Amino acid sequence: KSVVSVRVRHGSMLGIDNGNKMWKCFCNKQLVVNAGSSLENT
Repeated sequence: KSVVSVRVRHGSMLGIDNGNKMWKCFCNKQLVVNAGSSLENT
């Protein structure tokens, strides 16, 4: 939870729009990584 709050706070410093783009990009990368590791595990 603390990591998320820090990222949100950091995003708001840069500007809400820019922060949201960074957050979505980060989430998308994590989804791709998770999907890739899931495929490797199967």
